[in-house]
Amino acid sequence: MKAQALATIVLAAAGLALAGCAATGAAQSNTAPVIQVGASSSPHIPPIVDPVRQTTATDTDNGRTITVAVGDQVKITLHSTYWHFGAAPSGTALRLASQPATEGTPAGPNNHCVPGEGCGTVTAGFDATTPGTAVVTATRTSCGEAMACTGRSGSYRLTVVVH
Repeated sequence: MKAQALATIVLAAAGLALAGCAATGAAQSNTAPVIQVGASSSPHIPPIVDPVRQTTATDTDNGRTITVAVGDQVKITLHSTYWHFGAAPSGTALRLASQPATEGTPAGPNNHCVPGEGCGTVTAGFDATTPGTAVVTATRTSCGEAMACTGRSGSYRLTVVVH
């Protein structure tokens, strides 16, 4: 009984709202709305699609292997504007989605950055397109103000396995 009373109240409120629109000169249509009840009357509702997952890698992931799924995005952010990503990842599992972008950090006393130190980041984005393995590389020759890189500090390598 309570459900019927609630339905009656809702329908009455909807009728009043429509009457109010007509009274205020709202646009009217010559066709009445059709309300159908039953399984066949429900509008097509698109399936829920999982959002794209994004995996972010940084300097600390140098030399590591990560695993992602086809359709995922891989974002690599390296903390120095001196980094240069390789021409393209090896293999066909990854596709460059966004050209490497450099974002500098202004020098100043609050951020402890001195001019010529390469303060800022370089970020590149990749799409996982097919199952397989790809290797993303980056290099730099300067590791600070007038400091040449030594050992592994001048190279970056991330292996991405796409399943």
